[in-house]
Amino acid sequence: MHKNKARVAPVLGAENVPESVNWYNDNLNFTCPGGIFTGMDNNPVYAVLKRADLEIHIQIRRRSPQPNHREPIESDAYFFTADTKALYQRCKSRGVKIIRAIDDSPYGLTDFCIEDLAGNRLNFGWESEHLT
Repeated sequence: MHKNKARVAPVLGAENVPESVNWYNDNLNFTCPGGIFTGMDNNPVYAVLKRADLEIHIQIRRRSPQPNHREPIESDAYFFTADTKALYQRCKSRGVKIIRAIDDSPYGLTDFCIEDLAGNRLNFGWESEHLT
């Protein structure tokens, strides 16, 4: 990836940063090349996760990151990835909590939505094949 390429990375909250890093690695094949950063108290507080051109930042939250009840349409981040179908199959095979199954949407994308350990909802998608 070109270092000066414009990009966006969501900063998602987690009550346990190392546990979240492991979850993203095991379930979604993200890596944490820079390691987990610690705060002034030497506790883990931040991590930068990467998968191809995708990047997610995980930051400590000292409270529950998400409310107890969320509507099915609510989400926190959308990632465009060419391997949407393969990633969906990986999520299914690993027992990831799927909020919305993969489908061709009326807005022209093939996508799905999952929930991570902290309740963050992530959408992964790409332009629908039947529309391209």
